[in-house]
Amino acid sequence: MSNEAYAGTIRLTVAQATIRFLSNQYSERDGVEQRLIAGAFGIFGHGNVAGIGQALLQNEIARADGEQEMPYIMPRNEQGQVHAAAAFAKTTNRLQTYMCTASIGPGSLNMVTGAALATTNRLPVLLFPSDQFATRVPDPVLQQLEDPTSLDVSVNDAFRPVSRFFDRINRPEQLIPSLLNAMRVLTDPAETGAVTIAMPQDVQAEVFDWPVELFRKRVWHVRRPVPEPAALERAVALIKAAKRPLIIAGGGTIYAGASEELRALATATGAHLAWVPRRSGERGGIEAGLLPGLLPGGRPVADPEARAQVEQAWNLGPEHLLPAAPGRDATAILSALLEGDLGGAVVGGIDLRDFPDPGLARAALAASGFTVQLEVRRSEVSEHADVVLPVAPAVEKNGTFVNWEGRVRPFGQAHVSRSRTDRQVLGMLADEMGVDLQVDDLVVLHEQLADLGLWRGQRPSVAFGPAPAVCAGAPVAADDGVEARLTTHKPMLDAGRLQDGEPFLAATALRPVARVGADLAQRLSLAAGQEVTVATAAGSITLPAVVGGVSDGTVWLPECSAGSTVHQTLGAGHGSQVTVTHAAEVLR
Repeated sequence: MSNEAYAGTIRLTVAQATIRFLSNQYSERDGVEQRLIAGAFGIFGHGNVAGIGQALLQNEIARADGEQEMPYIMPRNEQGQVHAAAAFAKTTNRLQTYMCTASIGPGSLNMVTGAALATTNRLPVLLFPSDQFATRVPDPVLQQLEDPTSLDVSVNDAFRPVSRFFDRINRPEQLIPSLLNAMRVLTDPAETGAVTIAMPQDVQAEVFDWPVELFRKRVWHVRRPVPEPAALERAVALIKAAKRPLIIAGGGTIYAGASEELRALATATGAHLAWVPRRSGERGGIEAGLLPGLLPGGRPVADPEARAQVEQAWNLGPEHLLPAAPGRDATAILSALLEGDLGGAVVGGIDLRDFPDPGLARAALAASGFTVQLEVRRSEVSEHADVVLPVAPAVEKNGTFVNWEGRVRPFGQAHVSRSRTDRQVLGMLADEMGVDLQVDDLVVLHEQLADLGLWRGQRPSVAFGPAPAVCAGAPVAADDGVEARLTTHKPMLDAGRLQDGEPFLAATALRPVARVGADLAQRLSLAAGQEVTVATAAGSITLPAVVGGVSDGTVWLPECSAGSTVHQTLGAGHGSQVTVTHAAEVLR
C-alpha cells in the first residue's frame, strides 16, 4: 500500500484506536512474521465496558476497513487471564501474547500478581487496567480505590514496580507514544515483561482525530544480538580451561530455538549440561528417585553408600536389601508385561499417547494379567483395566512442587472433597499386599525426606551421544522427499484429555503448524503458510508450514495436537529421521 493511503486522519475513540492499532502489530524473527497481539482477554464492569469493551464488540460485529480481527475470550478471573496470556507467550517463544483488560478498582488490582510473574519470567503480556476519571468530575466512584491523600494516585500505581513499562493515558494524544513504546518493550528479548497502560474510564470513550499512519501494519523485529568477539573469546577460554565445565540452560535456549546448538556444544566440549526445564515438579520427581537408576535424594542405585543410606532410613533388614542394578524404565516395564515377565501393572495419571511407543503400551496392557488404574477421568487405559480406582484431582488435594532452585512450593487443598489422593490409594494397595509404605501422613513423609537429604557423593557422568537415526519401529518412508530430523514437544495447550469439554480453553491453543528449517524450505521451494507433509513408513502428518524457528535440517511438529499426533501417526519421537515433502507435490 502506498504512503498516500495512510495520509489524513480518522475519528475514533481512544479505545477504538487502541484495538485497531493492536490488530495491525506483528513480530518477526528469522524472516517469520506473526501477529504480536493474538487476541484479548477481558472482564468488564464500570471502567471499561463502555470503552475497550465497546471497541472489542465493534471489532467482532462491525470491523472497519484496515482493522484486523481481535479475537475475544472471556475468562473467569482477572489474575487467571494474565497467567493465561503469559503461558501463551511462553508457548509461542515470546513472539506473541494476549492483551488483558479489567474493570476499575479490585478488578484491575487482581492482575498485579500476574504482572509480577510475567515480569519476573521475562514473558510479554499487555495489560489495560481501567483507571479513575481523568477529569475527576464524578469522583469518588465506588470501587475506584483512589488515594484520598494524593489525587493523581490510584490503585493502578501498584503496577509500576512489577511492569517493564507503565503509562497512564490522561489525554487521547498520549496514546500514540505510549502504544509505540509498549510494542518496543514487548518485543525486546532482554527487557520484555508486563507492559501496563492505565486507561481512565472517561478517556477510553473520548474521540480524537488520529493520523491514519498510526494504524498501518507494523512489523517489530525481535533481535538476535551478536556477541562481542572479546566476550566470546573469554567464554571459550574458560570452557577450555575448566576441569569440569558446566553449562546451565533455561527457557532462553528454547525461546531462541537453540536447543540443538546447545546439545552440540555440550557434546563437543564434554561439558555437563544442567537443564532447567519449564515444567514444574520434575526436580521433585528426580529427588524422589523416579528414574530407574536413582534412589530418593538423587542417590545412584549403583553406589553402595547411597544404598546403605536409604536402607537405614527405611529400616530395611539384611533380608530386604536394595538391589544394585537399575530398575526398569517405562518401555522396559511394558516389554516385560508383553513378554509375560510381569504379571500385572499399576497405571496412574498417564495416557497411552504419552508413552514413547503407544502401540507397545496398548499391546502390553492387553497382555497384562491384571491391571489397576488410578485416574481422574476415563481414558483408553480404562478399557484394559481390571480395576479403576478414582483419585482426587489437583484441586482436591494438597502437596508440593520442588522448583529447579530446590525450593519447596507447597499448595493447599482448594476444594473440599472426600476423594482419596494417589498417595492414599497406593498406600491402601500396599497394605492389602502386606507392605506398609508409611505414606499415611504427608507431614511425616516430608520430614523423612528432609532427614535423608540430597546425595552429596559422586554422580555418574552423562554422555551426550548423537540422536538416534530413527525411532524404533518407524523407518523413514520410502517415498521421495527431503530427509530431516524431527523435533517435537507438547505445547502448553494441546489435545490432552483434561481439556475435553473446555471449548473456551481449547480456543486459546496455538494452531498446529510444522516449523521447517530454512534450508529445507529452500530445497522444497516452500513458503510460509503452504502445507508440508512429514512422513515415516508408519504414516504422515500434513500441516501449514512456518519457515524458521528451528535449526537447519530439522522440522518441528506439536507432539499431541489436533491433526498432529506424532507418536501414534508417525511411530516416531524427538530425534527421529523423517521425510519432508511439499504437500502440493504429494497431491500431484
